[in-house]
Amino acid sequence: MQRFQKLCEDAPYYCVDDEGYVYMQVINKGSGEIPEKGDRVYFRYMRYDLNYYVVGSDDNIGAGNMDNMNTEPTYFLFDDYEIQQSAQYGTGPQIPVKLLGYGCKVNVVIKSQAGPSSDMSYVVPFLYDVSYNKPAM
Repeated sequence: MQRFQKLCEDAPYYCVDDEGYVYMQVINKGSGEIPEKGDRVYFRYMRYDLNYYVVGSDDNIGAGNMDNMNTEPTYFLFDDYEIQQSAQYGTGPQIPVKLLGYGCKVNVVIKSQAGPSSDMSYVVPFLYDVSYNKPAM
């Protein structure tokens, strides 16, 4: 974690995976409490298609549950991609909570290879505004 903190100091977005598919900007560092494999991690997010920025469109409306508290809770089972509940979001959305822990809030650029399986053929990166929360006891 010490090396990660040194990289964060001056970098607005930095690569957080080995393949170069996921780039993160930290908004809130969170608690530092990393979930264990199979733990339920709830998250609220808004995602934006970065293709709209390239073509200069003003029609980039976010999709997600960040601004609607009436939606069903969104969660994945941490580090368990055998379960559909986790695999449907891809590997990218789990990386920030793996590095920062519960309570973190980040902006993440995720290339289609690390995002939801439905985005694979679209081949466009998405910007996610996402926060991760521990289940209520």
